[in-house]
Amino acid sequence: MSTSGIAIFLVLFYTIIPLEVLLSWKLNRFYFTIGLPLFKTEVGCGVMSNPVPSAEQLTEALSHAISEKMVFSPIGSHRFAFRGRFKAGYFHVPYLPVMHGSLLFDPLTGQVRVDGLANWYPFVVLAGVFFSSDSAPIPWGIFFLLIFLAYYIVQFRWFRAITKHAATCWAANKETAKGATGELETDHDFPKS
Repeated sequence: MSTSGIAIFLVLFYTIIPLEVLLSWKLNRFYFTIGLPLFKTEVGCGVMSNPVPSAEQLTEALSHAISEKMVFSPIGSHRFAFRGRFKAGYFHVPYLPVMHGSLLFDPLTGQVRVDGLANWYPFVVLAGVFFSSDSAPIPWGIFFLLIFLAYYIVQFRWFRAITKHAATCWAANKETAKGATGELETDHDFPKS
């Protein structure tokens, strides 16, 4: 193992991973909207007059849809960040997520879209494998890539279920669609695909 390789890995490990945990825990808008896309799906529900569900409604509607408990937080009038729930002051999930997601409701088209962006820690782990190993980093790199692929498949299924159940939740949301002014509340600044 090279000393400079280990130093690079330790710097990455002790800066990138804590920063990612903090941004994820705070459901930071930047972290959940900018990044390397790994997943994208849309579902049309044809509902344009129903109000967009709240974060609480989404959390409740999805509490039994997938095995992992998700937390949703608004990061725009029609957009929500979501991730696995932190429990008891520490990060507790039965897997290591390779993506974090955002959920967008588009009232103009009646589409619900989920985008999955790459988490940063897999890149740190792979960098550590390649920087700290003088011999045979390729087999270890392949090993970790296969683990990340397995985690991706789990999240791929969950993100598809989230899209489907969020569309169902929106279609069933029969609360008044009128705002204080009596006009339909819409937001036209959401990004287009």
